[in-house]
Amino acid sequence: MESVVVEANGKELLEQLRPLETPGENSGTEVPPEWMSFVWPYISALGERVRLMLNPDHPYNFDYSPEWKGLNKDMMASEAARRLTFQNWPHMEYRWALPYQMAEAGFYHQPNSAGDDRVLCFSCFVCLVCWEPSDEPW
Repeated sequence: MESVVVEANGKELLEQLRPLETPGENSGTEVPPEWMSFVWPYISALGERVRLMLNPDHPYNFDYSPEWKGLNKDMMASEAARRLTFQNWPHMEYRWALPYQMAEAGFYHQPNSAGDDRVLCFSCFVCLVCWEPSDEPW
């Protein structure tokens, strides 16, 4: 298998994108104005596609195992990465707790001894277990 490394100079990229920002808008937040640009969602989506193109079988370089001690939780900010964690989800027959719905709601599957249906929220790390057929992720 051949590896490909893609390097990007963030500062240079920001300088190139600066003219694309909406001029004169100040949201009053502490977020730098260059991160408020409308192009960032497109750049993020492009990064996801490149990741999937380069390694379609393991785009996030993690393998499923019940004791995911080495899982990089920062990767779980990606909905696509969260969806991949549900490959052994025990409740595929539950109407409201299907993998795409769970990932969309921000959860990723991380089973442990407390329950093989344990999920965590990537944002607040709330942990939910013992899912029932009528439970919804939202």
